[in-house]
Amino acid sequence: MNGDKRDPMMVWFLIVVTCGLYGLYWYYVMGSDLKSYLADESINPAVDIIILLVCGFYGLYLPIKYGKLIQRAQQKSRHG
Repeated sequence: MNGDKRDPMMVWFLIVVTCGLYGLYWYYVMGSDLKSYLADESINPAVDIIILLVCGFYGLYLPIKYGKLIQRAQQKSRHG
């Protein structure tokens, strides 16, 4: 499975232009892609977004959580 390629500079630009709304969308799409690729039902990007909206400090943890998921996806792609 090859996900859509997203230019990091364009993501940052859209986050700034939309006052952060695109960042929420980006996390949702990225989480959905990871959930699908890893076939891991415990990944729930909608819940992550809701928690982030309720508790802004969750935004400090979310990059760590998704970074670990990205590492798992990279390992899976290397090992088939």
